[in-house]
Amino acid sequence: MSDFEPALTEVLSNEFLNCNHVGCYFHFTQAVDRHIQSLGLSNEYNSNEDVRMTCRKIMALPLLPLSLVLQAFDDLYESLLQAPPHKIDLLKPLFQYFENQWIKKDDLKQRNVYGLEIRTNNNAEGFHHFSVLRYFIQSYTILGIHNRLNSRLSKSHPNIWTFIKCIQREENRFNHLMIQMKAGLSTRPKTAKTQAIQQRLDTLYTRYNNSEIVAMELFDGLS
Repeated sequence: MSDFEPALTEVLSNEFLNCNHVGCYFHFTQAVDRHIQSLGLSNEYNSNEDVRMTCRKIMALPLLPLSLVLQAFDDLYESLLQAPPHKIDLLKPLFQYFENQWIKKDDLKQRNVYGLEIRTNNNAEGFHHFSVLRYFIQSYTILGIHNRLNSRLSKSHPNIWTFIKCIQREENRFNHLMIQMKAGLSTRPKTAKTQAIQQRLDTLYTRYNNSEIVAMELFDGLS
């Protein structure tokens, strides 16, 4: 799992041929949110429930089973075309962006996180799990390393001894992480909020798979 940096995506595809590469859901929602802001929709998003729900449904598309994504997008667009002209004018550019950037340009399978408990690479960017991915530490994760070291250093311009002590602490921490991972333990406990979200998703998916709700109800619940 990674963000959508083209160079990194290409390397992952070339180096890990038998692995399933999935894009980070958090980075996806951030990209869509930035575009919502760039279109000047922030005020409407905050004050208009219809606009907010439409935007949230667009962000929820990767949470759907892959086979439902295109139809859900088409249905959502068709419902927009039945809306008042003002809403169409507001949201049509967002649909065009999504279609061009996320449907036509990219592999939908790589953007789909349906059924995954881990949907983001935030742990990796927080400098977790990097001890088992040394290749990417050296080549593609300099920014993540800097972020973590900066948070560990109390001074903006530390001297060499402060830096060495910080590195030593990180080495000890990595040793503990390696022990945890080899034992099959989680390196970071889930927060209560994360657990609640996962439980909600599990409930929705179970109800859908048991034919207790239809696809549109699943879509509404995920939004």
